[in-house]
Amino acid sequence: MKAYSGDNVKAIDAYTINEIGITEDALIERASLCIFDAIYKEGASYLIVSGPGNNGADGVALGRMLALKGCKVRLYVIESSNKSKGLEGQLQIADKLIMTGAYDIAYTKEITEGCDYVVDAIFGVGLSRNLDDKYIDLINHINSLKNKGSILVSVDIPSGINASDGSLMPVCIHADITITIGYAKIGILTTPGNYYCGVIYVGDIGLIDDGQKEYVTYGTPDVSIIKRDDNSNKYSYGNALVVAGIGEYYGATYMAAASALKTGCGLVKVYTASSNISDLRMNLPEAIICDSDEEIKTDKINAILIGPGLGTSDKAQALMDKVLDGEGPLVIDADGLNILSKNKDLYDKCLYYAKNKGDVIITPHTGELSRLTGIDSKEIQDNYYKTVTDYAYETGFIVVGKGHNSIVAGDKTYINMSGNAGLAKAGSGDVLSGIIVGLISMGYKAYDAACLGVYMHGMCADILLSKTDINSIMARDVIDTIPECYKKIKEGH
Repeated sequence: MKAYSGDNVKAIDAYTINEIGITEDALIERASLCIFDAIYKEGASYLIVSGPGNNGADGVALGRMLALKGCKVRLYVIESSNKSKGLEGQLQIADKLIMTGAYDIAYTKEITEGCDYVVDAIFGVGLSRNLDDKYIDLINHINSLKNKGSILVSVDIPSGINASDGSLMPVCIHADITITIGYAKIGILTTPGNYYCGVIYVGDIGLIDDGQKEYVTYGTPDVSIIKRDDNSNKYSYGNALVVAGIGEYYGATYMAAASALKTGCGLVKVYTASSNISDLRMNLPEAIICDSDEEIKTDKINAILIGPGLGTSDKAQALMDKVLDGEGPLVIDADGLNILSKNKDLYDKCLYYAKNKGDVIITPHTGELSRLTGIDSKEIQDNYYKTVTDYAYETGFIVVGKGHNSIVAGDKTYINMSGNAGLAKAGSGDVLSGIIVGLISMGYKAYDAACLGVYMHGMCADILLSKTDINSIMARDVIDTIPECYKKIKEGH
């Protein structure tokens, strides 16, 4: 599915009106009907707060529809000398049917309590600067009504969220339901904005995309599952090399290698510390286990993963240097990223690798991304989408920004919607990197493997959540759930 920035949604809206000929009033009516269908409840009471633009017009039209159905409606239109034409038209209609009022935004006490639903129709995708104190007070007051039992509904996007990147400006409505109009906006899919959206519905109002606007994808990746041929062998599905556990982290090594195998990779070779070899050979006999003191051989290898449990010792850095002498798809996770952040020569060598020798996928969480970019973790969290996509553009890496609704950024951008907080456990990242290197080895393109990998990783956690408590999900459970995940994907779930 497609999601757009605020500017591109406005451009699509203008194209639909000016080039296709669907009127603005018709689009307002369709948008309001979508919202009505989502929240109408017989006998319920509604408080609607409308801003000066067409988002406010949607709110006024919604109020009219609800009133005609016999609902109790209180409509507050924020006083402005710059009302949109669409809003003016809707107010003229509403004046004949329901009580309307114009209140200065400073007078938040005028917005009374006691309604079943409070509808935020203040700002849409056009908000591009931080709110002033009056709007901050208004939004905080509306949010307080949630504590009084009201359900907060946002039209298109919770007011105060930047539609293009999900950043807060600097506060926003904390909605229970968001009905986004036409297409999803990037800002409601990615953090921190997504946290404030509640349940998201996309209302189709017939907007026409001219096919020229940039977009990101989200939801189920558009990647076909590779079919295993009856006339095939292990070499048909690729060889993965995992360099891990040099810091004697057996668990990280096992998780990564087992995930690659469970994903479908034909053969996995592991280079690890000698202290890990016996346990790995016993518990993962399907893999070829080699001592990290041996020379790494990368011939006949389809993809390499380096980093899980690697440590940052001189020996670990020498192994990174050796891997970067090779070529082909490379996945770097965990301590592999920490090595890059502390060793500029290896970092520069990795940049060269990405531009000249093969795709480089990095899988940082916020802390690792902070160390790589030099940007404070809090600033990254506040501007997550922009930080991840900018870093991918600057480096040429495919960046898998891990977190709530992970982002995959390369030549294109994908926002993952699967997964839950059960993945906030040790070993989860090792499983993800193992899945990705397994997929690449099987023959998926690097970007597609990253998108499918984060989707499968999250989907496994969602399957587990349907069977157990969120607190009890473990990384090894995710590995064991990969087969069921494949079945659901093939069945179209």
